[in-house]
Amino acid sequence: MLAEVGDRLYEQGCLAPFISIGGTLLVALDCTDSFSSEKISCPCCTRQLLKNGKTLYRHTLVTPVIVAPGQNRVVPLPPEFVSAQDGQEKQDCELAAAKRWLTRWGSHYSPRGITLMGDDLYCHQPFCEAVRQANGLPVRLQT
Repeated sequence: MLAEVGDRLYEQGCLAPFISIGGTLLVALDCTDSFSSEKISCPCCTRQLLKNGKTLYRHTLVTPVIVAPGQNRVVPLPPEFVSAQDGQEKQDCELAAAKRWLTRWGSHYSPRGITLMGDDLYCHQPFCEAVRQANGLPVRLQT
């Protein structure tokens, strides 16, 4: 559903003000919590052992959004949830979810061209290679 809304905005020219570097859309990737608790959990929760010995149960997701200089709004793209089996550390989990997002949505956004932006977490060779191989996606990585 979220992808359909973005597609309609693109088709109707509403995203023209967001076209930026090299005629591409700027897509910012970051991870955020949608839920966290030390008491409530489910099988889908990721677990983080805290310094005090307690466990923090979390639902986190990579939330890609289209951004542009001078724009005070963003356009959300479909998120990718971090799965409990992705890894033990936040970095491994977030990167795995970002790679799944590329695999799932790369070819969908390929015709538009995008420049991916992220923090230093995304700035290493395996992720950059995943970006380049994302279904022929003409993507740049900007950190």
